[in-house]
Amino acid sequence: MASAAMRQGTSGLASFLDALEARLGELTPEQVNALLLAHAEQLTPREREPFLAIFVEAEFDRRSGDALAGGREPDPLLAEIDAFVERLRAGSYVDGWGWDPEIYEERAFGDESWAEEMDDLFAAANAAFLDGDLQLAREGLGRLLGAFDLEGEAQAFCGPDSPQRMVSVDVGEARSRYLRAVYETTAASERPAALLDAIEDLRFIGGDASLGAIDEARRARMPGLDAFLPAWIGHLRSIESDAQRGSPRARELARLLSEAAEWHGGADGLGELARARGALDPDAHRDWVDALIRGGRHGDAAGAAGEALRKLEPRGEARAAIAERLARLAAWTGDDGAALDARRERWRAAPSTWRLIALIDIATALDRAHEVLATEADWALAPERPGAEPRNVANDRLLCELLLLAGRVEQALEMAKPAQPLGWSHRGHPGPIVVPYLLVAATGPAIRPELLIAAGSPSAPAEHNGPLLAQELEHIDRDGWVGGGEWDDEPAEPPLDERYRGIPADKRLPSLLLVAAVGAYPASQRQRDRWLGRAAELVEERVNAIVAAKHRGAYERAARLAVACGEAIALARDRDRGFAFVGEARERFPRHHAFRSELDRAMAASPYLPAPPRRGRRR
Repeated sequence: MASAAMRQGTSGLASFLDALEARLGELTPEQVNALLLAHAEQLTPREREPFLAIFVEAEFDRRSGDALAGGREPDPLLAEIDAFVERLRAGSYVDGWGWDPEIYEERAFGDESWAEEMDDLFAAANAAFLDGDLQLAREGLGRLLGAFDLEGEAQAFCGPDSPQRMVSVDVGEARSRYLRAVYETTAASERPAALLDAIEDLRFIGGDASLGAIDEARRARMPGLDAFLPAWIGHLRSIESDAQRGSPRARELARLLSEAAEWHGGADGLGELARARGALDPDAHRDWVDALIRGGRHGDAAGAAGEALRKLEPRGEARAAIAERLARLAAWTGDDGAALDARRERWRAAPSTWRLIALIDIATALDRAHEVLATEADWALAPERPGAEPRNVANDRLLCELLLLAGRVEQALEMAKPAQPLGWSHRGHPGPIVVPYLLVAATGPAIRPELLIAAGSPSAPAEHNGPLLAQELEHIDRDGWVGGGEWDDEPAEPPLDERYRGIPADKRLPSLLLVAAVGAYPASQRQRDRWLGRAAELVEERVNAIVAAKHRGAYERAARLAVACGEAIALARDRDRGFAFVGEARERFPRHHAFRSELDRAMAASPYLPAPPRRGRRR
């Protein structure tokens, strides 16, 4: 059984106590005294008395004996908990609902002392657990955790945050202790069903449950694991058949089953499970690869990853995660081609900006960026399957990012042409990427340095000095991240060697990569003129749509976009034409004074355009 190794690297109570005992064992009494005194010097006045109280000699009541024993008198703690829960249910702490300007939403107001009361009751129930009174801990913690289900009742809790965040107790640890108490106070033959029922009853309380967290709740290992694990696996499999595929419950059961398989049979046991489940459970294949990596079996992990990619469906987040692991394993052995192919597989499995940049990064390091981008642009525009509509990448914004990075500007223009002038905030709209790119690319064969000042600084305020065109380019780093993949499929091990990093970390941003593409794919003056003309049309269409619909909240953005376009015209042609473009936008809306004011304000901030003429006071 492999479960003994599963505690390594966790942060539960058992691992903490083991690590603390090991460190204390390496120290002399004099060193321990010195460390305690040094720690005590750092305590605040409020912390000193409780710290000192730790060292008062006391008799510890760590109860032992048969956890299943019954016939005891009801503990007063349970009556206190029941009374508290009844007060919650009766709405005793809530005065009413109202608007909270601090959090910009309505919430319940009232007596928030319920949180302190609940913390005190949790402390008592946790103390019972640590003292070994598992029956009392089971009852007390179970009732307190179950009280969080009252959150759906409008009159139960009050406060500016969710009830689980309002209390100081670690709800996840309390839930793990409750589940450990359930495990140990249930007859061995009934443990699988009882434990799963308890986990599912608290599915939305305290995060994900796991055997690891339950085992960590006490320093002693879970008793009877050798007999429990096969029964646990069998019970999970029998219940899983009734769960709807892809539902939250099915995913939870699959996660628990993967963990149990690894505990019972190690990485090989998890491999047996993954193979048995096939394409129905891609997460099991990812977990298998991770288990092999943790065990230092990198060659086997690469083989398992390759097997999974051949077996699984061509799309999916789990497939992307497995491909990233294969890329790192290949890089670790110095197999450049396999590392690049795996990164390509990752991107194709779940297209996103992050994964595309990761592919460009390794392709640049291997001096194959142009070739890879051209291949991926062709793939993205191809039908996903014969007879289907074109495009493997369904998100227009992401597709346009790829096309522009590959130098396919005309194709990106065709993608942007039918897009609506409104709706740029939608994650699939190509406008926020294509228009700034066209404006910047049209300014000349070499991008002016001042246009790059803002790029790469997505946190810079909108009011910072500099060309408005530079600020529109900067916004690509706000709007250009499409899809996920930032952290969910990047493992810590094995680390990716810097030899496979072709782009500096501070340059792995959409705006800077798009600027680099302008220089990498030189355009003729005729092409740049066409891009500028089409970009100006798109800007006009957007400004007209916003102002005509009186979307006052977007007037500032529309005005700044119009002035940015005027700046591009001024740089590509001459200043007068740029000024005329903005002036025409102003004259189209003689009665929309709010928009005209925003336009004047934006022009006044531009270093490339003359200041707007002073207007007399309207009578």
